[in-house]
Amino acid sequence: MEFQNDAVWVVGKNALLAVPPVLVLWTGRRRALMENVPRGNAPDIRGFTLVETLAVIAVIAVIVAILLPVLSHVRRSGRVSATLNNLRQHAGIFLLYTNDYAEQFPYFTRPEPGLSTPLVDPSGRVWNTYYFGAFHNWALALSDGYYNSTGSREGFVSPFRAESPGVSWDYLYPCVFLADPAYWRSITRMVPPIQFRSTRLHDVVFPGAKVLISDECYWESTRYTSSPFAAGGCVDGHAEQVAGYRMAQQYGPGDGDGNPLSSPYGHHGGNTNAFMHLVGGVSERDFIDK
Repeated sequence: MEFQNDAVWVVGKNALLAVPPVLVLWTGRRRALMENVPRGNAPDIRGFTLVETLAVIAVIAVIVAILLPVLSHVRRSGRVSATLNNLRQHAGIFLLYTNDYAEQFPYFTRPEPGLSTPLVDPSGRVWNTYYFGAFHNWALALSDGYYNSTGSREGFVSPFRAESPGVSWDYLYPCVFLADPAYWRSITRMVPPIQFRSTRLHDVVFPGAKVLISDECYWESTRYTSSPFAAGGCVDGHAEQVAGYRMAQQYGPGDGDGNPLSSPYGHHGGNTNAFMHLVGGVSERDFIDK
């Protein structure tokens, strides 16, 4: 894909560079015609023929067809850069939280079934939240203490929102940070909420490959294509774009009681979201090395 994009860019650039010489040659041809007209006679300078006009239109159409994919690629690259920047900032806020709470990752919902934890948004509205509802309601919980002082709230909206209008949430906090790593292995999973707990920095074995927050809109815009990609901000503070083939296996039944359709502790299922229910939880890698 990168080779094709580079090739298209080279062809488009060369086509644009060829336009000035063509114009110079055409101008020289017209000047030569004028110079060859005998003095005293009215210059008989013909205009463009139909063939020449069609040729120019064809060249312009080819150039436009070449440049449109290039411009689309450049625009998408800009969106990727913007979301990676947002993810780095959010990951940095999460790490500030761990510094304030004895290396504990954000943990603000009660391990009870049903809607049990009230969270208040900046407008004062109260939202009752499931235990695993923290995966998308993290912004409400951290808003007052960690985001009001930063000014702009634009970082909560993914640059890929327009490409994924059906997605309910933009940036997600993985559910694996809300339960013991043993909960995310079939052989050691116990009936909820026994293994529900906050996780800490020392539980993370691979901080450079453990996603702390991800862009759901970006994932949804690519997951059904031939080259799926996800983007995440990691525990070590960096953000990365991850190809689908590098992503680790998700825990099938997802969160809650193991039934994604009737879970009293959460309301989303298995491997539909990137990085949410990794087998092994925070003790394993979300993606393999390049």
